[in-house]
Amino acid sequence: MGFYWSLESVIQTTYGYDKGKKVSAELIKEMSEYIKDHGLEFIWIPALRGRSVDYLDNNSSLGENEDSIKEYFDYIFPQPNYYQVPYSHDQFKTIPKWLYENDLYIEMEADRTVLGIDCNSDQDCPENMRCNIGVCWENCRVSDPTLATKYAGDYVSVQKDVIGRKFQHRAYYFSVALEVIDKLQNYCNVKFGEPYV
Repeated sequence: MGFYWSLESVIQTTYGYDKGKKVSAELIKEMSEYIKDHGLEFIWIPALRGRSVDYLDNNSSLGENEDSIKEYFDYIFPQPNYYQVPYSHDQFKTIPKWLYENDLYIEMEADRTVLGIDCNSDQDCPENMRCNIGVCWENCRVSDPTLATKYAGDYVSVQKDVIGRKFQHRAYYFSVALEVIDKLQNYCNVKFGEPYV
């Protein structure tokens, strides 16, 4: 049990977020000490937004630099954002290796786009979804449910390809519908012989 640091910016202590506003690494350190002094854990789930491994090492709050805050967290589950941001599968494969080498974990990402909910207009879609070419679409980089399912499944395949297994600890973002997990469990069991969760 513990606390989750909710600011997702991976550059919050280096370049800043929201017009360059920065978070002090000292603030994170003090919060971490306070939380741990109470026997609790401190967790962070930063967004990588398709940034390269070199960028993350040299310029981010996760890197090996004076503004790094990774040492203050018990668990860090970076969001690769591959599901949302168009970047290559080869670039995506560099992320699990970097995470593994840096004692970090991974956030698995998917949303209701994988469900293939038919629509004629935005009014036909659940809350926070929009209609695109006859299907409800949430945050995936594409509205096609087959491709969305593949992109979500790629999180399993790249871990297996790069580190030989899924990370021991994983966080999951699946929007607000448990059916997303069911869909991906089935897909990954069939495609990889490995469950999503």
